[in-house]
Amino acid sequence: MEHGNLMEQEHPAPVEGADNIDPNPENLKHLPRVLGINGAMIAAAIVLAAFAFLTSTNLVDATTRSETAHQRYEECSDATTKLLIASDYLTTQSRMFVVTGDAQYMNNYLGELLTTKNRDKAVSVLNREIEDAKAASELTAALSESNDLAARELYAMRLTAEAVGVNPLPDALKAIVLEPQDVGLSAEDAQKQARQLMLDNGYRDMKAHVISDVNACTSALIEGIQQRETAIERDIDRLIFWLLVVVSLLVALIAFAALINYHLIIRPLRTHAVNLRNNEPLEPMGAYELQRAVRAYNTMYETNRQTTMQLKRKAETDALTELFNRGFYDKLLEKYDGDFVLILVDVDKFKLMNDKFGHQTGDAVLRRVAGAIAYHFQDTDYVCRIGGDEFAVIMTEKRPENRDSVARKIDAIAKTISEDTEDLPEVTLSFGAAFSTELEPGESIYHAADMALYSAKRNGRNKCVFYSDL
Repeated sequence: MEHGNLMEQEHPAPVEGADNIDPNPENLKHLPRVLGINGAMIAAAIVLAAFAFLTSTNLVDATTRSETAHQRYEECSDATTKLLIASDYLTTQSRMFVVTGDAQYMNNYLGELLTTKNRDKAVSVLNREIEDAKAASELTAALSESNDLAARELYAMRLTAEAVGVNPLPDALKAIVLEPQDVGLSAEDAQKQARQLMLDNGYRDMKAHVISDVNACTSALIEGIQQRETAIERDIDRLIFWLLVVVSLLVALIAFAALINYHLIIRPLRTHAVNLRNNEPLEPMGAYELQRAVRAYNTMYETNRQTTMQLKRKAETDALTELFNRGFYDKLLEKYDGDFVLILVDVDKFKLMNDKFGHQTGDAVLRRVAGAIAYHFQDTDYVCRIGGDEFAVIMTEKRPENRDSVARKIDAIAKTISEDTEDLPEVTLSFGAAFSTELEPGESIYHAADMALYSAKRNGRNKCVFYSDL
């Protein structure tokens, strides 16, 4: 997995003396003229100059159109993100209601689905902005599957609401017709059936399909903006070609302006042509109109480059420790369905250390702890920083019978921390561990590991407690 910051935007240095160039082509008529130029040549020069000005204006217009297209793309991208967030919120609230029976989660769900409607608003933006047929098709599929998912969630909530005795039953749940086999179920069986609907692989698959289709819509958007960018670049190449033709004719017609034209138009355009072939930003040089077009093009170029990089690269690392961050941890914990052990690690008395030695020392301690933890785990394990001084390790393919090997890992980490001080304050760690196979259905493994960690800290710190020992 690649990690790194976005490249800093580069600004090419301006050409020396460019600010002194008069950008108004009409002023060329006041320059000395070659003796013998007749009226026809003057008329031709005026026409060519007007054509050159029009071409430069079209360059500016092309870059403006590109910026407009990019703005529309940003709106679509933002709407896509909001759609996923709204979908995840509905999933969380429905699952929490099915698991806990707390009517507040049901009300939160129905409020989002029927009143706030963030998902519908995001879809409305996408339907308004999307022009690409492929992206529209993927969005339609995502919306259809999201509606199917909502129907399943409402059905499970109806079973739960009746089981826990919600009264009065909201209209949205009253409208749900139960299957014959689910009518008359006992409260326990109804809750069991509701949890099965919300927590089984079928639900996960439906959720994964929604995310996949939304991501496919995003990919289609990226492809669409890249195609528009390519088309605009072709327009710019064509316009530059015509500018070269016009400049060549002007040089031939107006001999006394040859040197000025060379410095203001020909040399910049040649440089820009090389930049375009090398896929580089254009160097701002030459006439005012050309530099204005170049600045607009460079803004578009850099913005599109950074946007593409941001869309292709998921922010999965913590900037301070270079471990996986909380977002990656949450996503992994939600999707990983194998056996594993979750280890929570807390730096003992970190706040006191931070207050005493300062944040720079605190950050150095966190980096050292992160390095020590990461050093002792394999590529198949996942080491994350999920809070200020809290770390989490997901060791895959681990069951309770592997407890001794897990304990040895933890002991090795504690030993490394105690032996390698690096001129930093003495540090001890508390650990809490829980195996996924030890949990009851619906029980949170994070809560289990956190209880074990709390026990370790409450009983003197600098130790490890397994959830099964509580």
